[in-house]
Amino acid sequence: MRFTGSEEFVADREGVWAFLVDPSRLGPCSPVAIQRTDDRKFLAEARLGSGFFSVTVALVLEVTEVVSGRSARITCRGGASGTSLDGSVGLQVRPEPAAGRTTVDWELDLELSGTFAGQAARLIDDRAPEAIERLVDCIRRHVEA
Repeated sequence: MRFTGSEEFVADREGVWAFLVDPSRLGPCSPVAIQRTDDRKFLAEARLGSGFFSVTVALVLEVTEVVSGRSARITCRGGASGTSLDGSVGLQVRPEPAAGRTTVDWELDLELSGTFAGQAARLIDDRAPEAIERLVDCIRRHVEA
């Protein structure tokens, strides 16, 4: 699965960059808990479902391919109940001539495999656009404040 987009923020590049490349700062914007495990790695965990029909999903996030202030990739690996997820988010900050505005091009690639990969892929396809919109709105509130 692949999702792409561009977002413009009314904020300086340094502030937007700092927020985007630190998954622990994304915590308030994320539906899952994110905790730092070392300089570049983070653990994201979420409990999905309820009661007997629930599962804990755990993902290891790593910030890689960093070109300070310009681009980065955040990879993720993990899963639950016999289903694995491998993915990455690529971030590219455009050079902007206008002070106080920052445009970020992004791409999200996800690959699911295993027992419930088909069901998980359909769920992600259905809910991703709205979830991405909520995430971007939250990021915007934080960096434009």
